[in-house]
Amino acid sequence: MSKKHKIYLAVLAVVVILFLVTKLNDKTERKISFFEVDSTKIECIEITTIEDTLRLVKKDNSWFMEYPIECPASPNKIERFFEKVLSIKTSNLPISEQESSFETYNLTDSLSTIIKLYGKDDKLLDVSMIGKSSSYSNTPARKQGKNKIYRLEENIAYDIKTESSNWRKREVLELEKEQIAKISVIYENIGYELTATDTLWQFEDGENSVSIQHDNPALRTILNSLSKVNVSQFIDEDIENYLIKLQNPTLEIGINMYDESKYYLRAAFDNDNKYVLQVNNETEHLYTINENWLKKFRKQAEDFRK
Repeated sequence: MSKKHKIYLAVLAVVVILFLVTKLNDKTERKISFFEVDSTKIECIEITTIEDTLRLVKKDNSWFMEYPIECPASPNKIERFFEKVLSIKTSNLPISEQESSFETYNLTDSLSTIIKLYGKDDKLLDVSMIGKSSSYSNTPARKQGKNKIYRLEENIAYDIKTESSNWRKREVLELEKEQIAKISVIYENIGYELTATDTLWQFEDGENSVSIQHDNPALRTILNSLSKVNVSQFIDEDIENYLIKLQNPTLEIGINMYDESKYYLRAAFDNDNKYVLQVNNETEHLYTINENWLKKFRKQAEDFRK
């Protein structure tokens, strides 16, 4: 090797060393993503505290709660988790690297909320520990097994709560209004049927027969109420006592679809203005619904003549 080449190599070595030293001592602050995970690869989300564990899994492009109960997950809640939590930013400069600070920022195993993200075949993609903050504008966090503590730019405490009720899908029935062929209603001592025809709807109650236009307000109220049935609470315990209440229903609704599928809703008084709701005779999960929803079905012939 010639002397000239040796000089070039020596100069190059110096440049590389200077570059590495500069990078290692770079204290320039910049924003980075705390969760450095490709969100499209996530197939499972597990959120754990010392008291609870919540496990959500992706199946056929939809998200479901797998634990502590099995049920559909709220699409809005999942979307918020991906858009707010997983995209959250922080400074590349940690606020502490001392293990003694873990308890101060609630980042110990017993004090933190641990988020585990899994990919295909349960491949672990990320484990992050989220602490508690008294500020509405930030959250302390660190990677499990690492000492660097970062200050996330938003408070995400609400978005990572482990209570299953926060993550459950509140729409317990969703129907396409245009596909409903017949609705049968029994409300206390009132009973009637609504049947779709090619051009109109027909109301029948045994004494009255009324032809109804599609834009009739009473009809639209009923169809809209059945197109998306949202519940206020979930009932997973003491089921037997609620089933006894449902033996004396306040409201019963039978729905026939054009594709010949059928749905059945039954509601019974619980307390105050709350009613227990049963969907399709299910006995594993029941729901709480407000009295105002029931009142939308308390109709008579006069309501459809308007």
